[in-house]
Amino acid sequence: MVGRLDDGQSRGMGVAASGRGEVEWMVSSGPEEVGDSEPVVVVEPRQDATVVHVAGELDMLTAPQVEAAVLREVRSAADVIVLDLSRVTFLGLQGLSIIVVAQEEAGDTEVRVVASTPVTLRPLQLTQIDRLVDVYGSLAEALAPATPQPGEPGRSVRQ
Repeated sequence: MVGRLDDGQSRGMGVAASGRGEVEWMVSSGPEEVGDSEPVVVVEPRQDATVVHVAGELDMLTAPQVEAAVLREVRSAADVIVLDLSRVTFLGLQGLSIIVVAQEEAGDTEVRVVASTPVTLRPLQLTQIDRLVDVYGSLAEALAPATPQPGEPGRSVRQ
């Protein structure tokens, strides 16, 4: 599980047990000026997919931490990676580039994105990244088996 401690001072890595099995975690504190904008990243392995939950601001200062976690999971040979942006409060260009790079490096791994608010959905639409990856309105929809759209074999229904 990748996350941040409340005191913001500790750094560490390890493995913790949860009700769904082991989850990886990493705790870090960023530069003083970043403050509360530092994202929280939680990697949740599931039977049918690996979900990377992101919360907070995703911009040029915070993107490297998120990108490292996302690309590590993409390269782990999982069949499906779901990038859950439902708790992201700002999505900048660097955050958008993480999605593009993840899709480019995915190979046989299917990349799905959860964008449930205008904060995340609108930038994906304006940049047409929603045409590159499958975008869903909720985590439950993203974890459901893919349903082809008419005229787009193998593409999932987007919200």
